[in-house]
Amino acid sequence: MATQLREAFAEPQSREARTVLFIDQVGSTAMKEQQPEASWLPALGWLYDTVTALAVQADPEAEIKYLGDGIMITFDSDRATDAVNVAVSVQEAVHDANQGRTGARGVIDFNCSIGVGTGSVVAFTTPTGGHDYVGTVVDKAKRLCDAASPKAIFVDRATASAANVMKIASRLGIALGRAPEQYQGDVQRAPLKGFDQPVEYYEILWDQQLYGLKSEAVTRNTDRMRQSPSSSSSPPGTTRLPVERSAGKRQPAHDKRQGTQGGQGTQDKRQGMQDKRQGALEERHSGEVTCWKPDANFGFVRDSRSGEDFYFRAGHLVYPEDAGESLRVGSRIVFVATGRVDGERTRHAVGILLVDDYAEGTLKLPEGKAHGWLRVQDRLGNGHHVFTPRSAVQRFTPGTLLSFKVAANEKGGLAEEIEEPVEEDAA
Repeated sequence: MATQLREAFAEPQSREARTVLFIDQVGSTAMKEQQPEASWLPALGWLYDTVTALAVQADPEAEIKYLGDGIMITFDSDRATDAVNVAVSVQEAVHDANQGRTGARGVIDFNCSIGVGTGSVVAFTTPTGGHDYVGTVVDKAKRLCDAASPKAIFVDRATASAANVMKIASRLGIALGRAPEQYQGDVQRAPLKGFDQPVEYYEILWDQQLYGLKSEAVTRNTDRMRQSPSSSSSPPGTTRLPVERSAGKRQPAHDKRQGTQGGQGTQDKRQGMQDKRQGALEERHSGEVTCWKPDANFGFVRDSRSGEDFYFRAGHLVYPEDAGESLRVGSRIVFVATGRVDGERTRHAVGILLVDDYAEGTLKLPEGKAHGWLRVQDRLGNGHHVFTPRSAVQRFTPGTLLSFKVAANEKGGLAEEIEEPVEEDAA
């Protein structure tokens, strides 16, 4: 059998141009450990059924491979547009299934990350008669999926070139009147496992915001930048990141070190463009917890200005450990609202931070504005931009991870006592 496969790999006709899509069920291993099989198995079945239906509907010739907690779908390369739209449809379906009516739990309680790559692959028939593919394009799509935050869709440059951007759309984008070119974010670069050079990719703006890289992927990116000779020009005490960083471990910063603003140039402009796409679309709130049932893992918060009630779960907190330690009825929180004001469903509070607690977020400085943002993210991938006056952060470089104390007004969260976080191991 091995000899037959080696021969198949060597045949020129085994090379095909394909678009490869990977979908990963985020946090599936922990879910299987924490939940009985009767809970997680139907959720996995729902994912398999939903993805299969959407893929076949878009392209009856799409080939689907189930990978435990993930799925690989391959399309002919001239169906790259269909592949991207399937990715959008999957994320929309997962979002809908997470939303229960009138505050109830949804059908599922997980999110997905998606990576898409296009190019030449090696096609072969397995000894059992199935079709499969190998090659760097397959690896790249999988690595992009692994690096993407929950809810994110990453596509490589070849996919972006092969897809017809005029035919890519999402439900929310259509409702907002989003122009076709607005679905594709700026080109980004990230180091991916097995690739010598950082890989260029685009994120698809299917929702209210871009979700960026997983925090561990950003850490690898930062480490590689620090090792690169070009990174030596960065001012001391600052970290330049080409992509967003999720909220990390928090603590009040006592070891305050001054960064320098330095020449921001193109990076500041890019940051401003991302702020317009993300922060401006977020609906920021502050309120008081009116109900919290830790055993059932749900609660409600009432907006202090409008009186609207929002549903939330522990996973909607930026720091879920707060759900068991300090969250209680009467706690003041700041959050971002998701869902539509249609009178049929209780909207959700996500990206939750407790007022008077400390957090860590990534600095964003929109061009020409007197304010900035500190972006945090909950474990489900929901982003939250916390307001700060520009004067309080002008000494820091955009992309720097900063510690801050959470405050609030009627418009939402405010950042106070902003400093660089203490490094645990200065060596």
